[in-house]
Amino acid sequence: MLHYRFAAVLALMLLAPSALAGIWLKRDELLRLPTEGPAWERVRTMAYSDFGRAIGGHNDNHDGNTLGQALVAERLEDAQLRERVIVNLMSAIDTDESNCSGDFCDSLSISRNLVAYVLAADTIDFKRIDPSRESRFRA
Repeated sequence: MLHYRFAAVLALMLLAPSALAGIWLKRDELLRLPTEGPAWERVRTMAYSDFGRAIGGHNDNHDGNTLGQALVAERLEDAQLRERVIVNLMSAIDTDESNCSGDFCDSLSISRNLVAYVLAADTIDFKRIDPSRESRFRA
């Protein structure tokens, strides 16, 4: 079931990107979220930490960390943190190749990680703020 949803979101993103602004969370919804409490503090602390580059594979949490970072960047309207999100999105490019051996690629790992990156790009409105890098990310 997840693969069908993923394929549908990816197809829409590639074919009609303007129709997907706020795929997961609209900006006004995001701005109403709380910025206090233990859950917020954990996500905020992670967002401002150096959690490294994407390495790919099913043990890599870079995708979820990047999504959390995007949520914090937008909620706090932090342009410097948003730039770090973009750097993290760009670092994910071609990491799928690390999951390939000969003709076999671990498509489950690739699709597991990709959804969070798509949502992170949407959360920061990547296409609007940096069309050039967003185009490379989309390719």
